Amino acid sequence: MIGGATALSPLVLSAVQARWTWSVWPLALAIGFVIACLPRLPEADDETRSIFWPRGLLPFVLVVLVYAICEGSFGSWASVYLSVDKHLGNYAGTLALSAFWGSMALFRGVLAPLPQRWISRRSLLFASAVGIAACFAGLPWLSGVGALVGAFALAGAASSIYYPFAMSLSLARFPRQQTQVAGLIVAALMVGEGLGSYGLGLLQQVQALDHIYLASALWGVPLLIGGWLVSRPK
Repeated sequence: MIGGATALSPLVLSAVQARWTWSVWPLALAIGFVIACLPRLPEADDETRSIFWPRGLLPFVLVVLVYAICEGSFGSWASVYLSVDKHLGNYAGTLALSAFWGSMALFRGVLAPLPQRWISRRSLLFASAVGIAACFAGLPWLSGVGALVGAFALAGAASSIYYPFAMSLSLARFPRQQTQVAGLIVAALMVGEGLGSYGLGLLQQVQALDHIYLASALWGVPLLIGGWLVSRPK
């Protein structure tokens, strides 16, 4: 659901900007946020408050951090990459951004319910790591709106299942500390998103985005190693 909403957001923002003014969209989001906070949220059970940082959680946190750097590198820079670096215009950039998040949401819905007797979670984690690395390596060599938008859609598909499976595996590994585990995993995701988004902005002062994307293919190595670590039997 998060991926689907993120895919729609750039398109809605463009429509709001064309018909009214930019400030209408964040105002609508603020109102929606207040409405969403009105229902009383369930409280955690006493048994989930025992340990703040469960022993053995570090590999899960680190692998989600690395994954989120990749997600931020794709999601936060897709629009800039097409519209500025590739000189294809704002609409192409918006389309690439929506393609990335939309594909991610779609493939999460398709892959998550698959029975493990058909394909193991470990195999999907490995395929995700290889796919992310391949998309980083391939993007600098592409040109044209169709090819680049398609590549970002493939990047969304490759990125779709890594985080949900890492989260579910961590919750299964620590069933009595699920509140803390979920909070720490989401925190790792947010930190990684920030590093991927802001870090690329800093790196572009010394390297072109094409070169940064090409080097980012190396993130596939820790993603493969991390996928093997977190998917081992307890």
